[in-house]
Amino acid sequence: MQVTLDDEQWTVSDRTPLMEVLAQVSDKAHAKGRIVTSLQVGERRLSDRDLTRTLLAQIGSEIGCVRITSQSMEQVFKAADETMNRYAAVLKFDGAALVNRLRAGHTLDASLDAWLGRLADYLECLEGKLAQADASDSAPPLVSWVAGLLKARERGDWVAVTDLLEYEVLPRLLG
Repeated sequence: MQVTLDDEQWTVSDRTPLMEVLAQVSDKAHAKGRIVTSLQVGERRLSDRDLTRTLLAQIGSEIGCVRITSQSMEQVFKAADETMNRYAAVLKFDGAALVNRLRAGHTLDASLDAWLGRLADYLECLEGKLAQADASDSAPPLVSWVAGLLKARERGDWVAVTDLLEYEVLPRLLG
């Protein structure tokens, strides 16, 4: 069976289970400081969800060639940063629309809750990014402003919610 990892190719016995092939690939990628980002087995592109026990037990003669693409950690983090920045820009845009509706006198319980849920996802990603970064590279204390916004929402103080959203939370989003 032919195995390709980026530009490197090698052959393994057709009796080798896919699990062993992927272990070899993982070791080679790790040795190069890279992460596997795509996997094709035969003509089928797979995700980690496709890697069932049955598939992993199949041998080379049953599955065909294996093609793997990897990226450096730097490339993965750069792509993640770009995605987070795009997500933050969308949050800012949607948050500004919420501010406009709140300033017009609308109460937006469901819309605000949905937006806050997306903000929580963003904060979770930001926390992971900051954990990887140097401690001196910390972001503004966005979490404390969000906590204040949640307290104002709990009190039903829509003016404070709007002000915190417009003047404290939205400007601190990185995108």
